[in-house]
Amino acid sequence: MDGELVEKVVFIVSGLTAKYIDSKPLHPSAIQKWLPDGTLQITLNVVINYELEHLLLSYADSIKILSPQRLIDRHKELLKKSLEKYQE
Repeated sequence: MDGELVEKVVFIVSGLTAKYIDSKPLHPSAIQKWLPDGTLQITLNVVINYELEHLLLSYADSIKILSPQRLIDRHKELLKKSLEKYQE
């Protein structure tokens, strides 16, 4: 992994998924914080790659990525492509 950029990824998770992730952190770098609205904010310091993108997509109905912007844009692009498959 030499030369790969480690980035700070921040997202919030809600519902049962938040409780599940709280009990089984996604990554050793995870910093988890419960917010007053009952969501779980998670901060990771990771290399953004295919595995991470698809892990986050697996929680699509209960996650909102807050940063970095390029990961937000990629997540939205993948969700739009998925939705298009059901609009044919």
